[in-house]
Amino acid sequence: LLSGERKTYRSPADSGAIVWRSFCPECGTPLFAGNDKTPDFIAVKVGTLDDPAGFRRMGHIWTDSAPPWHLMEPDLPTAARNPEFL
Repeated sequence: LLSGERKTYRSPADSGAIVWRSFCPECGTPLFAGNDKTPDFIAVKVGTLDDPAGFRRMGHIWTDSAPPWHLMEPDLPTAARNPEFL
């Protein structure tokens, strides 16, 4: 963050974990996400990065709700809902 504070919302997931999502309180842009079961893993929303080209995808999640036109890389792991591979 370059300035200001983020707004964080917490809610229960289907798994029972408490998930959190952080947003810019001014414009609502998603910034980060995580949960209490894997506290060392924080998802950084790609739209927050100046140059996301240096990062690679780890997998596809929530594939059961993906639209039919969404392209998925066949060599990456998938999770129908909450990922187990993170």
